[in-house]
Amino acid sequence: MSSRKDCEEAIVSFGWIAPDAFLECCESINADDFLDKQTKDAFLALVAIGDSIATKDTNAVVIELRDRFGLDTGFMVELSRKGYFATNAGFYATRLKQYSRIAKLRLAASKLLANTELVDDLGIPNPDEALAKFEVETRTVVDVRSQTRSLGDAAREAIRLQREAKATGIRQGMSTGYDELDLACGGFFRGQFVLLSGRSYRGKTTFALNLAYGLANKGSRVLMFCLEMKDWELAERMLAAFAPVDLSQFTNNDMTDKELDQADRAATNFDALPMWLHDSVSETVNTIKAKVRYHKSKFGLDVLFVDHLQRLDRHDYKSEYRHHLKEVCKTLKSVARDLDIAIVLLSQLRMDEDESEPNDASYSESKQIVEEADIAMMLHRKKNDNTMKLILNKVRKGQATEVYFDFHGARQRYTEQPRDEKPSQLANQSVYGYRNDFDNYHPANAPANGGTQRGSIQ
Repeated sequence: MSSRKDCEEAIVSFGWIAPDAFLECCESINADDFLDKQTKDAFLALVAIGDSIATKDTNAVVIELRDRFGLDTGFMVELSRKGYFATNAGFYATRLKQYSRIAKLRLAASKLLANTELVDDLGIPNPDEALAKFEVETRTVVDVRSQTRSLGDAAREAIRLQREAKATGIRQGMSTGYDELDLACGGFFRGQFVLLSGRSYRGKTTFALNLAYGLANKGSRVLMFCLEMKDWELAERMLAAFAPVDLSQFTNNDMTDKELDQADRAATNFDALPMWLHDSVSETVNTIKAKVRYHKSKFGLDVLFVDHLQRLDRHDYKSEYRHHLKEVCKTLKSVARDLDIAIVLLSQLRMDEDESEPNDASYSESKQIVEEADIAMMLHRKKNDNTMKLILNKVRKGQATEVYFDFHGARQRYTEQPRDEKPSQLANQSVYGYRNDFDNYHPANAPANGGTQRGSIQ
């Protein structure tokens, strides 16, 4: 009978001696199942490397683990010499999961016995409170991906969540920072897969950045994978939005010392945001899955943005492209549910010469990608128009609708139009013309006269 230590060491050693077996183990276990810190660190490092371990020889993987993550070479050599059989990978993974669950149950039971708040003045335990506490402590022991219960129990769970949200004032959906969008879809929910689509050069990435900022500003932890631009190029757009400079000034190196200092202050404000950018020239959906799992274990994560679908490499070039796109969306939906996060995937729509409003036929390569989405949004803005219509053509927790925004290109900002005003009324309105959550975060950005002149921040 293999001990917990044996299971941990075997699984980690497969990372360099039998990568396929290691990747098989990753389907059923995660870093929380490891007790030993050294093997846990090695597991996280291997997950961060991702599927590429299958294309490298043993020495290359060991060297990368040493140079990139600082793992001890002697430790890795020692595990290799123990001779764990890769054919037993499934057994080791199942056994480790069992050990992990037993340990969590024991910890929950010990906490329950040590909790003096569960007894009344006469020293008699309250069984209802004790069971409720035990349920909370053991929630992670149960595989939440596979659960069967009666309709009545499921209904009571839905009501419980509503009561909890009402009592705490914390809504279930994560606020996007845009009131009308939140009203339309309830915000973004954990486990949701959101498809944000638009034609090229119409501001998809900028809108995604605005959404990411709004979510982070409300306390959600956000990670954005950038496959088209460098992280500092995206940061330029954010600085243009929240410092008194235009994007063109970054392009032309046209900033005064005073404006550079003001940009520095804006960057300092960004330090308070739980938002990360990850740029890469080449990713598959599987490498993203591994890196996101590692990021969540290290920093925590609520919402993932991927920019964009058509830039993701194919894992199997023999498959048809439309099948590849559908498989990407299907995998990301599974990742959202598995990691209990919301995922927003950007996608290109078919170009149209007359710039007509997009519809379901505009999904150029595959209409099937919409099938996996909980929310499907299409961004529509004509090239020289400042008004953007966000078409929510699929909302599982609501109804299809439209939300209007003003686009301020020089400042890379989208501001939401109040529902009671028509699009034409706000087409030329200042970026600071009405209240929005971005301005609340950094009030110094809003000049007293509501203008957008350069150098207005003192």
